[in-house]
Amino acid sequence: MGRGSVLVREVLGDLSINTAALTKATQTFITNAKNAADLAEVPFEFVRYGMKLERALAVANFVERGTFTGGVPGRLLGGVPDANLFTKLLRDEIDTPHRNYVQSSGVVTADVIEVMNESARKMLTSLMNSQVILMWSAFEALAGDLWNAAVNHHPETLAELTGVNAQDLLDENGNATAKTVPLSFIIKHKFKIHDKMGTVHTENRIKFDKLREIILAYRAAFPELCKLNSVDFWKDRHLKAICAIRNNLVHKAGKVDKQFTKQRGDEISIAHYQVDDDIVLEGTMMQSILGGFVKFCVLMVQEVDGWLRANPVTPAPP
Repeated sequence: MGRGSVLVREVLGDLSINTAALTKATQTFITNAKNAADLAEVPFEFVRYGMKLERALAVANFVERGTFTGGVPGRLLGGVPDANLFTKLLRDEIDTPHRNYVQSSGVVTADVIEVMNESARKMLTSLMNSQVILMWSAFEALAGDLWNAAVNHHPETLAELTGVNAQDLLDENGNATAKTVPLSFIIKHKFKIHDKMGTVHTENRIKFDKLREIILAYRAAFPELCKLNSVDFWKDRHLKAICAIRNNLVHKAGKVDKQFTKQRGDEISIAHYQVDDDIVLEGTMMQSILGGFVKFCVLMVQEVDGWLRANPVTPAPP
Protein backbone atom coordinates (compact mmCIF):
# COMPACT_ATOMS: atom_id res chain seq x y z
CA MET A 1 0.00 0.00 0.00
CA GLY A 2 1.36 3.43 -0.99
CA ARG A 3 2.44 6.03 1.54
CA GLY A 4 -0.41 8.40 0.64
CA SER A 5 -3.10 5.81 1.26
CA VAL A 6 -1.38 4.66 4.46
CA LEU A 7 -1.16 8.25 5.71
CA VAL A 8 -4.88 8.86 5.17
CA ARG A 9 -5.77 5.62 6.93
CA GLU A 10 -3.48 6.52 9.85
CA VAL A 11 -5.15 9.91 10.24
CA LEU A 12 -8.63 8.38 10.06
CA GLY A 13 -7.57 5.77 12.60
CA ASP A 14 -7.14 8.55 15.14
CA LEU A 15 -10.74 9.71 14.70
CA SER A 16 -12.97 8.81 17.62
CA ILE A 17 -16.09 10.53 18.94
CA ASN A 18 -18.18 10.44 22.09
CA THR A 19 -21.45 11.82 20.77
CA ALA A 20 -23.56 8.96 19.41
CA ALA A 21 -25.57 11.33 17.24
CA LEU A 22 -22.47 12.00 15.12
CA THR A 23 -21.61 8.35 14.50
CA LYS A 24 -23.38 7.87 11.18
CA ALA A 25 -21.93 10.99 9.57
CA THR A 26 -18.46 10.18 10.86
CA GLN A 27 -18.44 6.55 9.78
CA THR A 28 -19.75 7.45 6.33
CA PHE A 29 -16.92 9.94 5.89
CA ILE A 30 -14.30 7.44 7.03
CA THR A 31 -15.51 4.92 4.45
CA ASN A 32 -15.69 7.50 1.65
CA ALA A 33 -12.27 8.97 2.45
CA LYS A 34 -10.61 5.55 2.53
CA ASN A 35 -12.18 4.65 -0.81
CA ALA A 36 -10.90 7.88 -2.35
CA ALA A 37 -7.41 7.40 -0.91
CA ASP A 38 -7.24 3.82 -2.15
CA LEU A 39 -7.55 5.00 -5.75
CA ALA A 40 -3.86 5.85 -5.47
CA GLU A 41 -3.12 2.13 -5.25
CA VAL A 42 -4.79 1.16 -8.52
CA PRO A 43 -1.78 1.57 -10.88
CA PHE A 44 0.54 -0.25 -8.48
CA GLU A 45 -1.93 -3.10 -8.06
CA PHE A 46 -2.23 -3.51 -11.82
CA VAL A 47 1.55 -3.65 -12.14
CA ARG A 48 1.80 -6.19 -9.31
CA TYR A 49 -0.91 -8.33 -10.87
CA GLY A 50 0.79 -8.18 -14.27
CA MET A 51 4.01 -9.41 -12.67
CA LYS A 52 2.09 -12.18 -10.95
CA LEU A 53 0.49 -13.25 -14.24
CA GLU A 54 3.88 -13.53 -15.95
CA ARG A 55 5.37 -15.50 -13.05
CA ALA A 56 2.43 -17.89 -12.92
CA LEU A 57 2.76 -18.46 -16.66
CA ALA A 58 6.49 -19.11 -16.32
CA VAL A 59 6.05 -21.56 -13.42
CA ALA A 60 3.24 -23.38 -15.24
CA ASN A 61 5.57 -23.92 -18.17
CA PHE A 62 8.31 -25.08 -15.81
CA VAL A 63 5.97 -27.61 -14.15
CA GLU A 64 5.02 -28.99 -17.57
CA ARG A 65 8.40 -28.75 -19.34
CA GLY A 66 10.93 -28.59 -16.55
CA THR A 67 12.80 -25.54 -17.76
CA PHE A 68 12.97 -21.73 -17.62
CA THR A 69 14.90 -19.51 -19.98
CA GLY A 70 18.44 -19.33 -18.65
CA GLY A 71 17.49 -21.58 -15.77
CA VAL A 72 15.84 -18.64 -13.97
CA PRO A 73 12.10 -18.00 -13.59
CA GLY A 74 11.41 -15.35 -16.17
CA ARG A 75 10.74 -15.56 -19.88
CA LEU A 76 9.16 -18.92 -20.53
CA LEU A 77 10.17 -21.53 -23.10
CA GLY A 78 7.61 -23.40 -25.11
CA GLY A 79 3.97 -22.63 -25.83
CA VAL A 80 0.99 -21.89 -23.64
CA PRO A 81 0.70 -24.14 -20.56
CA ASP A 82 -2.38 -25.97 -19.39
CA ALA A 83 -5.02 -23.35 -18.54
CA ASN A 84 -6.22 -25.19 -15.44
CA LEU A 85 -2.67 -25.43 -14.07
CA PHE A 86 -2.05 -21.74 -14.80
CA THR A 87 -5.28 -20.71 -13.03
CA LYS A 88 -4.51 -22.78 -9.95
CA LEU A 89 -1.03 -21.28 -9.69
CA LEU A 90 -2.46 -17.78 -10.03
CA ARG A 91 -5.02 -18.43 -7.30
CA ASP A 92 -2.50 -20.16 -5.04
CA GLU A 93 -4.48 -23.41 -5.19
CA ILE A 94 -1.56 -25.70 -5.98
CA ASP A 95 1.61 -26.41 -4.01
CA THR A 96 4.86 -26.24 -5.96
CA PRO A 97 8.46 -25.40 -4.98
CA HIS A 98 7.89 -22.07 -6.78
CA ARG A 99 4.65 -21.17 -5.01
CA ASN A 100 6.13 -18.21 -3.09
CA TYR A 101 7.73 -16.89 -6.27
CA VAL A 102 4.31 -16.62 -7.96
CA GLN A 103 2.49 -15.09 -4.99
CA SER A 104 5.21 -12.58 -4.10
CA SER A 105 5.03 -10.08 -6.93
CA GLY A 106 7.98 -8.03 -5.75
CA VAL A 107 8.30 -4.37 -4.84
CA VAL A 108 6.60 -1.79 -7.02
CA THR A 109 7.74 1.77 -6.43
CA ALA A 110 6.75 5.20 -7.73
CA ASP A 111 9.50 4.81 -10.36
CA VAL A 112 7.02 2.76 -12.36
CA ILE A 113 5.08 5.95 -13.08
CA GLU A 114 8.15 7.62 -14.54
CA VAL A 115 8.51 5.04 -17.31
CA MET A 116 4.83 4.95 -18.32
CA ASN A 117 3.98 5.92 -21.87
CA GLU A 118 1.92 9.04 -22.56
CA SER A 119 -1.37 7.18 -22.79
CA ALA A 120 -0.85 5.46 -19.45
CA ARG A 121 0.21 8.72 -17.81
CA LYS A 122 -3.00 10.40 -18.98
CA MET A 123 -5.00 7.59 -17.45
CA LEU A 124 -3.11 8.01 -14.19
CA THR A 125 -3.79 11.75 -14.24
CA SER A 126 -7.50 11.07 -14.67
CA LEU A 127 -7.33 8.69 -11.74
CA MET A 128 -5.73 11.29 -9.48
CA ASN A 129 -8.22 13.92 -10.63
CA SER A 130 -11.00 11.55 -9.66
CA GLN A 131 -9.36 11.06 -6.28
CA VAL A 132 -9.52 14.80 -5.56
CA ILE A 133 -13.14 15.05 -6.70
CA LEU A 134 -14.20 12.05 -4.61
CA MET A 135 -12.40 13.35 -1.53
CA TRP A 136 -14.09 16.72 -1.85
CA SER A 137 -17.48 15.03 -2.25
CA ALA A 138 -16.76 13.09 0.94
CA PHE A 139 -16.05 16.39 2.72
CA GLU A 140 -19.22 18.07 1.45
CA ALA A 141 -21.30 15.11 2.64
CA LEU A 142 -19.53 15.14 6.00
CA ALA A 143 -19.99 18.88 6.46
CA GLY A 144 -23.73 18.67 5.79
CA ASP A 145 -24.44 15.47 7.68
CA LEU A 146 -22.33 16.49 10.68
CA TRP A 147 -23.93 19.94 10.93
CA ASN A 148 -27.40 18.45 10.57
CA ALA A 149 -26.76 15.85 13.27
CA ALA A 150 -25.24 18.41 15.65
CA VAL A 151 -28.12 20.88 15.29
CA ASN A 152 -30.69 18.09 15.65
CA HIS A 153 -28.89 16.96 18.80
CA HIS A 154 -28.50 20.41 20.38
CA PRO A 155 -31.21 22.69 18.94
CA GLU A 156 -31.38 25.00 21.99
CA THR A 157 -28.19 26.79 20.95
CA LEU A 158 -27.28 25.70 17.46
CA ALA A 159 -30.66 25.94 15.72
CA GLU A 160 -31.03 29.63 16.54
CA LEU A 161 -28.26 30.55 14.07
CA THR A 162 -27.14 33.51 16.14
CA GLY A 163 -23.45 33.22 15.32
CA VAL A 164 -21.29 35.35 13.06
CA ASN A 165 -22.76 36.44 9.71
CA ALA A 166 -25.98 34.53 10.28
CA GLN A 167 -27.74 37.22 8.22
CA ASP A 168 -25.90 35.91 5.15
CA LEU A 169 -28.09 32.83 5.31
CA LEU A 170 -31.15 34.91 4.42
CA ASP A 171 -32.64 34.50 0.96
CA GLU A 172 -32.39 37.03 -1.85
CA ASN A 173 -35.39 38.93 -0.46
CA GLY A 174 -33.93 39.16 3.03
CA ASN A 175 -36.34 36.62 4.47
CA ALA A 176 -35.14 34.32 7.26
CA THR A 177 -36.27 31.20 5.48
CA ALA A 178 -33.69 29.21 7.44
CA LYS A 179 -35.75 29.88 10.56
CA THR A 180 -39.19 29.11 9.17
CA VAL A 181 -40.78 25.66 9.28
CA PRO A 182 -43.23 24.60 6.57
CA LEU A 183 -46.47 23.19 7.93
CA SER A 184 -46.00 20.10 5.76
CA PHE A 185 -42.72 19.35 7.56
CA ILE A 186 -44.39 19.67 10.97
CA ILE A 187 -47.22 17.36 9.95
CA LYS A 188 -44.75 14.87 8.45
CA HIS A 189 -43.03 14.54 11.83
CA LYS A 190 -46.30 14.46 13.77
CA PHE A 191 -45.69 17.88 15.37
CA LYS A 192 -42.55 16.65 17.14
CA ILE A 193 -39.66 18.59 15.67
CA HIS A 194 -37.56 19.35 18.75
CA ASP A 195 -34.85 17.04 17.44
CA LYS A 196 -35.39 17.89 13.76
CA MET A 197 -34.28 21.53 13.65
CA GLY A 198 -31.09 20.75 11.75
CA THR A 199 -33.17 18.91 9.17
CA VAL A 200 -35.54 21.88 8.97
CA HIS A 201 -32.67 24.17 8.06
CA THR A 202 -30.95 21.85 5.58
CA GLU A 203 -34.15 20.92 3.78
CA ASN A 204 -35.42 24.47 3.41
CA ARG A 205 -32.48 26.82 3.09
CA ILE A 206 -28.95 25.90 4.08
CA LYS A 207 -26.87 24.02 1.52
CA PHE A 208 -23.44 22.48 1.74
CA ASP A 209 -22.31 22.31 -1.89
CA LYS A 210 -20.00 25.34 -1.72
CA LEU A 211 -17.21 26.03 0.74
CA ARG A 212 -18.51 29.54 1.44
CA GLU A 213 -21.93 28.15 2.43
CA ILE A 214 -20.35 25.48 4.60
CA ILE A 215 -18.33 28.09 6.47
CA LEU A 216 -21.37 30.35 6.87
CA ALA A 217 -23.48 27.51 8.26
CA TYR A 218 -20.91 26.48 10.88
CA ARG A 219 -20.08 30.04 11.93
CA ALA A 220 -23.77 30.90 12.18
CA ALA A 221 -24.65 27.88 14.32
CA PHE A 222 -21.70 27.56 16.69
CA PRO A 223 -21.07 30.31 19.28
CA GLU A 224 -18.02 32.56 19.34
CA LEU A 225 -15.97 30.59 21.86
CA CYS A 226 -16.03 27.55 19.58
CA LYS A 227 -13.21 27.21 17.03
CA LEU A 228 -15.77 26.43 14.34
CA ASN A 229 -16.90 30.04 14.63
CA SER A 230 -13.40 31.37 14.00
CA VAL A 231 -12.26 32.76 10.66
CA ASP A 232 -8.80 31.30 11.21
CA PHE A 233 -10.14 27.76 11.59
CA TRP A 234 -11.45 27.86 8.01
CA LYS A 235 -8.23 29.29 6.55
CA ASP A 236 -6.60 25.86 6.53
CA ARG A 237 -4.30 25.77 3.49
CA HIS A 238 -5.12 22.18 2.58
CA LEU A 239 -8.86 22.90 2.68
CA LYS A 240 -8.46 25.89 0.36
CA ALA A 241 -6.08 24.04 -1.96
CA ILE A 242 -8.23 20.99 -2.53
CA CYS A 243 -11.32 23.16 -2.96
CA ALA A 244 -9.56 25.23 -5.63
CA ILE A 245 -8.20 22.15 -7.42
CA ARG A 246 -11.55 20.36 -7.35
CA ASN A 247 -13.45 23.38 -8.67
CA ASN A 248 -10.94 23.90 -11.44
CA LEU A 249 -10.95 20.23 -12.48
CA VAL A 250 -14.75 20.09 -12.58
CA HIS A 251 -15.46 23.46 -14.19
CA LYS A 252 -12.31 24.14 -16.26
CA ALA A 253 -10.97 20.64 -16.97
CA GLY A 254 -7.74 21.48 -15.15
CA LYS A 255 -6.96 24.65 -17.11
CA VAL A 256 -5.86 27.31 -14.60
CA ASP A 257 -7.96 30.50 -14.56
CA LYS A 258 -8.00 33.64 -12.42
CA GLN A 259 -10.54 32.10 -10.08
CA PHE A 260 -8.12 29.30 -9.26
CA THR A 261 -5.28 31.71 -8.49
CA LYS A 262 -7.59 33.55 -6.06
CA GLN A 263 -8.92 30.41 -4.36
CA ARG A 264 -5.77 28.30 -3.97
CA GLY A 265 -4.53 30.00 -0.79
CA ASP A 266 -1.01 29.45 0.54
CA GLU A 267 -0.36 25.85 -0.51
CA ILE A 268 3.17 25.98 -1.93
CA SER A 269 2.83 22.91 -4.16
CA ILE A 270 0.32 24.71 -6.41
CA ALA A 271 1.65 28.27 -6.02
CA HIS A 272 3.61 28.13 -9.30
CA TYR A 273 0.60 27.70 -11.56
CA GLN A 274 -0.22 30.62 -13.85
CA VAL A 275 -3.35 31.35 -15.86
CA ASP A 276 -3.75 28.91 -18.80
CA ASP A 277 -1.39 26.34 -17.26
CA ASP A 278 -2.63 22.76 -17.00
CA ILE A 279 -2.88 21.42 -13.46
CA VAL A 280 -0.80 18.24 -13.25
CA LEU A 281 -1.23 16.27 -10.06
CA GLU A 282 1.61 14.01 -8.88
CA GLY A 283 2.19 11.67 -5.99
CA THR A 284 4.10 13.88 -3.56
CA MET A 285 1.68 16.75 -4.02
CA MET A 286 -1.34 14.48 -3.54
CA GLN A 287 0.15 12.91 -0.44
CA SER A 288 0.70 16.32 1.15
CA ILE A 289 -2.59 17.95 0.21
CA LEU A 290 -4.90 14.97 0.78
CA GLY A 291 -3.17 14.01 4.02
CA GLY A 292 -3.47 17.55 5.36
CA PHE A 293 -7.04 17.84 4.13
CA VAL A 294 -8.14 14.66 5.91
CA LYS A 295 -6.48 15.95 9.10
CA PHE A 296 -8.62 19.08 8.80
CA CYS A 297 -11.76 16.96 8.39
CA VAL A 298 -10.85 14.95 11.50
CA LEU A 299 -10.30 18.18 13.42
CA MET A 300 -13.70 19.49 12.29
CA VAL A 301 -15.42 16.37 13.60
CA GLN A 302 -13.51 16.57 16.87
CA GLU A 303 -14.46 20.24 17.33
CA VAL A 304 -18.15 19.49 16.84
CA ASP A 305 -17.95 16.49 19.16
CA GLY A 306 -15.98 18.47 21.76
CA TRP A 307 -18.49 21.32 21.82
CA LEU A 308 -21.43 18.94 22.21
CA ARG A 309 -19.70 17.15 25.08
CA ALA A 310 -18.89 20.45 26.80
CA ASN A 311 -22.48 21.66 26.41
CA PRO A 312 -24.86 18.90 27.55
CA VAL A 313 -28.28 18.77 25.97
CA THR A 314 -31.34 19.87 27.92
CA PRO A 315 -33.79 16.92 28.03
CA ALA A 316 -36.52 17.22 25.43
CA PRO A 317 -40.05 17.99 26.70
CA PRO A 318 -42.34 14.96 26.99
